[in-house]
Amino acid sequence: MEPVGTCQTPPTPDGQRARMVSLEPFTMQARTLHQNPENVAPKQPPAAPKPDASACGVHLAWAGGFIAVGPLLVEGSERAVLVSPDLELQDWSCVRLRYRITGRGLLQLQLRPEGESFDHTLWAADTPSDSWLLASIDLRNTSDPCKVVLEGTGQGVSSAVALSEIRIVPGYCMGHYMYVDSVNANRPQEVARLASPMTTMPLSGCLSFYYLQSPESSSALSVFTRDRLGQGEEIWRPDTPETALWALGQVDIKAPYPLEVVFEVAFNKPNGGYVLLDDISFSPEFCSIDTEPSFDPSIANCDFESGFCGYRQDQRAGSVWRRVSVKPNIYRAGDHTSGSGSFLLANTRSVQLPGFMGRLTGPHLPGQQKYCLRFYYALTGFSRTDSALAVYLRHLNTEAQEKIWAATASSRDVWSEVDITFQKPQAVKVLFLSICESVWDCGSVALDDITVTLGDCSLSAGWFLSVPGQCDFETGSCGYTQEQQGNVGGWVLARGPTPTSYTGPQGDHTTGVGHYMYMEASPMLPGQTARLVSAAVRGSRRPHCLLFHFHMLGSGTGQLSVLLRREGGREDLLWSRRGEQSISWLKASSAQVNMAALGKRKRCSDQFANSSSQTHISRAETSSHTQDELRAAGDGGGRGFVEGSIVRITMQNFLSYNYSEVFPGPNLNMIVGPNGTGKSSIVCAICLGLAGRTAVLGRGDKVGLYVKRGCTKGFVEIELYRAQGNLVINREIYVENNQSVWMVNRRQTNQKAVEEEVRALRIQVGNLCQFLPQEKVGEFAKMSKIELLEATEKSVGPPEMYKFHCELKTFRTKEKELENVCKEKASFLERAKQRNERNRQDVERFYEKKRHLDMITMLQNKRPWVEYETVRCDLEAVKASREEAKKKLKTLRETQAPILRKIQAVDGQLRPIESQMKEKAAAIKQAMLKCKQKQDMLDTKNKEIEDTQQALRLAQTEEAERQKRISNTRCMIDDLQAELDSVAEQEDVQPQINAVSVELRQLQDERTRSQGELSDLLREKDRLIGERTRVVEKLRSLEDVMKRKEEVLRSKFPDTHNALLWLRQNRQCFTGNVYEPMMLVINVRDARHAKYIESHVPLNDLRAFVFQRQQDMETFMTEVRDHQKLRVNAVIAPPESCADRAPSRPLQALRRFGFFSYLRELFDAPEEVMSYLCHQYRVQDVPVGTQETKAMIETVIRESQLKILFTAEEKYTVKKSSYSQKTISSNSALRPPHYLSLMVDAEEKQQLQERQRSAEQRLQSIDRQLKASQELQAQLDRPCVCLSLRQMESCGTDLQRKERETGARISAVNSEKVAVMADFIQHMQLRARRQQEMVFLALDSVQLSAEKNKLESESREGGARLRELEQATTELCERKSRLQETCRQLLRRAKEVCNLDPGESSVPQRLQEAFGQLPDTLDEIDALLHEERSRAECFTGLSTTVVEEYTRGTQEIEHLTGELEEKKNALEIYRQHISQAKEKWLYPLKQLVEQINEKFSDFFRSMQCAGEVDLHSESEEEYDKYGIRIRVKFRSSTQLHELTPHHQSGGERSVSTMLYLMALQELNLCPFRVVDEINQGMDPVNERRVFDIVVRTACKGTTSQYFFITPKVLQNLHYAEEMTILCVHNGLQMLPPNKWDEKAFIRRAQRQAPPADR
Repeated sequence: MEPVGTCQTPPTPDGQRARMVSLEPFTMQARTLHQNPENVAPKQPPAAPKPDASACGVHLAWAGGFIAVGPLLVEGSERAVLVSPDLELQDWSCVRLRYRITGRGLLQLQLRPEGESFDHTLWAADTPSDSWLLASIDLRNTSDPCKVVLEGTGQGVSSAVALSEIRIVPGYCMGHYMYVDSVNANRPQEVARLASPMTTMPLSGCLSFYYLQSPESSSALSVFTRDRLGQGEEIWRPDTPETALWALGQVDIKAPYPLEVVFEVAFNKPNGGYVLLDDISFSPEFCSIDTEPSFDPSIANCDFESGFCGYRQDQRAGSVWRRVSVKPNIYRAGDHTSGSGSFLLANTRSVQLPGFMGRLTGPHLPGQQKYCLRFYYALTGFSRTDSALAVYLRHLNTEAQEKIWAATASSRDVWSEVDITFQKPQAVKVLFLSICESVWDCGSVALDDITVTLGDCSLSAGWFLSVPGQCDFETGSCGYTQEQQGNVGGWVLARGPTPTSYTGPQGDHTTGVGHYMYMEASPMLPGQTARLVSAAVRGSRRPHCLLFHFHMLGSGTGQLSVLLRREGGREDLLWSRRGEQSISWLKASSAQVNMAALGKRKRCSDQFANSSSQTHISRAETSSHTQDELRAAGDGGGRGFVEGSIVRITMQNFLSYNYSEVFPGPNLNMIVGPNGTGKSSIVCAICLGLAGRTAVLGRGDKVGLYVKRGCTKGFVEIELYRAQGNLVINREIYVENNQSVWMVNRRQTNQKAVEEEVRALRIQVGNLCQFLPQEKVGEFAKMSKIELLEATEKSVGPPEMYKFHCELKTFRTKEKELENVCKEKASFLERAKQRNERNRQDVERFYEKKRHLDMITMLQNKRPWVEYETVRCDLEAVKASREEAKKKLKTLRETQAPILRKIQAVDGQLRPIESQMKEKAAAIKQAMLKCKQKQDMLDTKNKEIEDTQQALRLAQTEEAERQKRISNTRCMIDDLQAELDSVAEQEDVQPQINAVSVELRQLQDERTRSQGELSDLLREKDRLIGERTRVVEKLRSLEDVMKRKEEVLRSKFPDTHNALLWLRQNRQCFTGNVYEPMMLVINVRDARHAKYIESHVPLNDLRAFVFQRQQDMETFMTEVRDHQKLRVNAVIAPPESCADRAPSRPLQALRRFGFFSYLRELFDAPEEVMSYLCHQYRVQDVPVGTQETKAMIETVIRESQLKILFTAEEKYTVKKSSYSQKTISSNSALRPPHYLSLMVDAEEKQQLQERQRSAEQRLQSIDRQLKASQELQAQLDRPCVCLSLRQMESCGTDLQRKERETGARISAVNSEKVAVMADFIQHMQLRARRQQEMVFLALDSVQLSAEKNKLESESREGGARLRELEQATTELCERKSRLQETCRQLLRRAKEVCNLDPGESSVPQRLQEAFGQLPDTLDEIDALLHEERSRAECFTGLSTTVVEEYTRGTQEIEHLTGELEEKKNALEIYRQHISQAKEKWLYPLKQLVEQINEKFSDFFRSMQCAGEVDLHSESEEEYDKYGIRIRVKFRSSTQLHELTPHHQSGGERSVSTMLYLMALQELNLCPFRVVDEINQGMDPVNERRVFDIVVRTACKGTTSQYFFITPKVLQNLHYAEEMTILCVHNGLQMLPPNKWDEKAFIRRAQRQAPPADR
């Protein structure tokens, strides 16, 4: 790909060439990006280096120039963005940047995939630099087009970010790889980890990478995954040996939650080698085609919108769980999914039987998976929640049920979230169970939105919130910001209910107890807004869906809107709702937005306030017709009318009207006119036109009286608003027979059909709270509390409220009747029981005596038979014992003879074996001595070679020094000769020179010899120091392991560690061997086998001290346990060592089962410790197996007869039952080792300590020799003389000859070494053969000795038993004769007592059955016989008459008890119905009355008066006595008095009535309300106040239609735009309606008015 960027240098006006830059192909998206030549602004980066022109790919460079961003360059924003063209990255690519940052600058490189709204940051830099820096970033291959985004930010005056080159080329940036080497490890077993970033979404696919391990390395490479909780799972280890080539590693990953991948390298020793890692990649396709995809748990998800999904309920228990859809109301919120959908409801209170269960079972979930079960539930009416709802797991293979969750005390009627994490090895099903233990404690259970996902709930919850724009407000506002007007109102993060009553939710939608955002409108003014703004969202070609849940409840609720803000500031409306919506959270699922080509924008949520406060009233609605359904949407055909409102009233020949049409408005309609003009005629038309009774009007009882006088028929037509089409009701009234003809929508019908249509629209013209004509105004105050309650229920309560009230009164009446019946029955039953109780005692005494007499007879008959049977059994036992003794005697005699012969044969075999063993031992000893001699000879030869080589090196050194001295001497001679030539003749000094030369030569020889010895000593010292250093390092590493083991002991068992410290300081107090805790002295040969020892030896023994002598242990325990109060354990080794005890069977016999070793062979320990373990836990007989053993474990247990054995991961214990003789096995998983996994080679440690001591002693000796040699050398160096040149030349050494001699000598010595080594190997082989032969002989000897000891023991025991059996046989024969005679006598006597014939040989069947219930021994029979006789003598004066009387009384009691139980069951059912109806009626009624009272009190307070409305009842159970009590106070000096026809004045009653009706206005579910001339008795002040309240209340957008009829109107009243004023006039000069000109009338009135009033 060729570079697509260009560089330009246009000329400047002064002729110079300024270096400018073209930004193609990159586009600029921020105004602060500035193209700069060199040195444009102060504090800018220096000129950039010249880029490399040989690159391929996208290349953008500036020749000596750069682009920069910063506040000094331009004014305005400090952020600049560069965007590349669309890139097709089919392969990996590399982005290279040259950049520089000064001050607080920030440079980011981001990747923008096509179709996504957010950029992914790949690289960022914020570190200032004085020079240009180079950055390389890899771009991963992708199939979708994308762009590279560079974003620079300069913060502060002196901050800037500059770019001089951007280059995108194919391939990886550089040949980098990750590398770890053991040389960097600080200690053994150190671990190096390379962790990836935590993913933001679930991961499933193939992880690939290349790795390289150094050959023969001791490093362990592994890959594992780690979740957000820090829990890791190993997924890969190399299965091939290390090579010097790169190898491909692949592993499949299936994780349903975010995780990070960790590469781990562990080094087992310092020279563990190195590991390289490169080319890590991930593919969504699995590595192997055999890898099964992850189980999809979504089959268990269900929101119950379209059915039960995969859930089933137990039909045997009935359909307790029902799928319902409830319109949200004050009794129950809607479903959790959308607020208006379906959910499951288990209404357990509808079941009459206590202890009832509702079971709901989910689909099949496979085992070996971790699942997260999440669902939402809500409780209603439970007084106890412990059994309201529980979740079980039903195991499919065993049908067992395991409880995993149960409902606790929680908020009622609030959807609460439940998260449950579980993992089972076998397949399960989820079971939801609701139990009704008692009908008084039960309620309803709602269930919705069940989801099952893979993984831990704590991992799956919240990971999606990392995506920008998504928020559940549990951890804050997630980047959403506010835009509000002033310091009032605004969005608030809340939890639980809102502070304003009757508004907002009871909890959040996410969990039911979490957080949500809401707007508090109380301090805000109409028209003010509060905005919640998200972060910037980038546009794309694909549509985006915005989903959220909202809650809008309250009469003053404003408007909620969602807008999309463009970059230029323009906003587009996406979604909007106004006014009260629902009592539940609703789901906004239709806000799908196509954001293509819209650029960057923000999403805003606006909430408008319609009133200055939030005084809301919740409606008590449960029917399907709520206020929201009644009101028409927008300004359509209904123009704001609610369902059932009056659109038109037409009257013809009706009362005072010939013909008239009235068109009322949707809100307040004030009908004004003088008395007699026909105002009340409109009221009558409404009543009669809507099938009302004439008695409601109070004018006449016949409908014909309402026809205009002189006419035969009249006509009334009323048009009611309906969304699907208005309803027109036409009634023609005939005077002749007072009959009416009805028509609905121009079709003739009957009155009943009209009543049903009117009732369907919730119109109640007979209810004074809805329809109050003029003649009934006074009757309203005369209504009793009970009547007022019923009228209020019918008017503003839901339809079922009055029905429940009537049911309660009916149930209560029947309950009283049943209570009286139950009391009468209980009284009769009690008297009968008392009477029968007196007879019962006599009956019991009669039967008791009879039982005693019968028992005496049977005991007398059985006694002789027991005597006979006792003796007979003794006889049979004696016979059997005699025969058995004879058999044993014969068998024992036959057994003894072979045993003696076997003992003699074994002795004959043992004697030659013992002789051979002695010979073998001597031969082994001789071979060992010869091996030792040969080893010494080898050491001598090695020393000889080393000395020869050392002599050669010394000769070479001396020769080099001699040549140097010769050279120096020649120079000196030349100088002396020159000096001699310049002086005169001297006497001959040659003799003196010769003498001095001889002396010098002697000193020189001595000095040379001393230097040689000194060099040898120094070399030896260096060697010993090096050896000592190595030994010390090895000992230190071993000591580190021991310290780590000690640290584990100190942290786990501090008392044992304190005792250990005391022992080390006081070892002199003990006479025998004392060993530290076993966990310190036991050394496992392989760390993998530590788990077997720890699983077999109890922890108390692992931390126990081992003593050789009992006295030492007592001394130790007295000190540490009694004096120091330490909790330690101590054991004593057995007197006879068991450490070398052979196993009961050779290991070779067990290898076919997969066993590879006995437990004793896996570790080393001191002899006393090993002896104790062999004696106490028989470690020499416990085999250890592999996975092969596990696979054939049943065969192993059956055939091996082992009591304890180990497999690779489990321990098995085998026992044989003492009763059934069956083999019983139990297994347990091996726990990971904690104490013995650290290894120390004790033998190696001892050898190293011995080598250290030897080296120290040798070093001391060499130091003394060195000191003496150095003193001698100093003495020899004092004379400074030189040899003559001739002497030095003549005393030279022939190095070549010396080297040949040395080589020859070394060859000769090596030849001798070869011969010695051959002899050494021969002796070692001979020694090994002799030892093997001796082992075989020892095995034979042990086996024969054991056999001999066993035979001798059997022989001794057999002789003693033989004598005992002979004596016992004689005694048994004599006893048999005596017992036979006694049996004959006793049998004859027993037959006589029972009147049996002498010929009968056995006891008859009837007597056998009776005898079976009696004691079987003579002592027991005699004692019982004496006791029965004494008791029978105590009963006197009893007859059979009392028994007959008692029987009749018992039958009567049973009959009365059955009748009473039936009545009680019926009473219980009625009480249950009462409880259910009461709960559904009383609580909503109290809420309703409380809401009425709140409005009623507010109205009175606004008039400077006081008033209260409460629910009054004389008794809580007397439901027909409940009523609404109105209490008012019009003067401050008086108290509140109940509203009655006598206490208050007419005006006060009118005010109270009007305000009560206005209190019902916002709660009224009827479409309109009529009040006729209620203000007649009011004074002007109260009338004005009442009028203001009526206007303010009736003109709200949320209230129904209102008709206010009055003959007068006060001046200067406040009116509202929503009002409709209908003026009624009557007279001879009245214009027809079609000729009335309202505007002309107003103009004439203004002309006639005085100027001051215009």
